[in-house]
Amino acid sequence: MRKTLLCTAFTLASAMIATGTLHAQHAAAPPPRPDYTPAPERSGSLPLQQAVEPPPRPDDGGPSLEVTLKFIVDKLNNQGQVNYSIHHRDGSGDDSTVSYQIVRAEANPQSCMISFRAEQTMDQGTRYETSDSHSFRFDFRDIEKLDVADTNTDSYASRYVDIPTTYLLTLHAEKPAVDHEYQCLQGACKGIPPVQNKIKGAVLTFDSEDVANRVAKAMLHAVELCGGGNHDPF
Repeated sequence: MRKTLLCTAFTLASAMIATGTLHAQHAAAPPPRPDYTPAPERSGSLPLQQAVEPPPRPDDGGPSLEVTLKFIVDKLNNQGQVNYSIHHRDGSGDDSTVSYQIVRAEANPQSCMISFRAEQTMDQGTRYETSDSHSFRFDFRDIEKLDVADTNTDSYASRYVDIPTTYLLTLHAEKPAVDHEYQCLQGACKGIPPVQNKIKGAVLTFDSEDVANRVAKAMLHAVELCGGGNHDPF
C-alpha cells in the first residue's frame, strides 16, 4: 500500500490525486457483495448533500442506518490521535514520527452520505516536517467493497515497519465517486496548492485492530442498507 517514506496510509490519497484512484490493497477480482476481510481542513469537512428518501430499515432486525452511521461517526471522532513511527528495515533512511487524526466526521442517513477530515503531521527531526489534510465525502451506495490490513504484514512491511502497528481500512469504489480535498497546513508542503477532485476510494488509519474491524463491519452494514456493493451477477 505504501511504497515510499511519505506514502503512509494518509498521504496515499495525495499521491494518487493525478489519476483519481487509490491503490487497492488486493488485486483479486471483487466478490459479488461488499467484501470485508478483518486483519490476522482547517476549513472543516466537505458539506453533506441532501436526498429525499432515506433507505428502508433492515428486515432482519439489525441496526437501522441512523444507528449504524452514528456508531461510525462516534468511533471516528472519538479515536483521537494515532501516533506511530516509521522505521526503515534496511537502515537506509531516518525514522519518521507520525501523528494522524480523523476530525469532524459527519453523516446524513437521508442521503447515505458521510464526510470526514484526516489531518497528519510527519516529522523527520531537523530534515523534514510537514502537516497536511485530506477531506473525504462519499455515498455508501458508491462503495463496492472494503478491507482491513495490518501495515506490518502487507507488502509495505517488506521495507518499513510501523511502531506500534497501525491498521488501514480501505474503501473501494468502482468509479471516481469519492469527493476528495487536499490541503497543506504547514511545513515542507507549503507551496502545494489545494486540490479538489474525485477518487476511487478512501483510506483510514487506526491504532486499534478491534476498532478498525468494528468500524469496517458497521460500514459494510451501511453499504448493504444503502444498496451499494458489487451488483455484477458474475
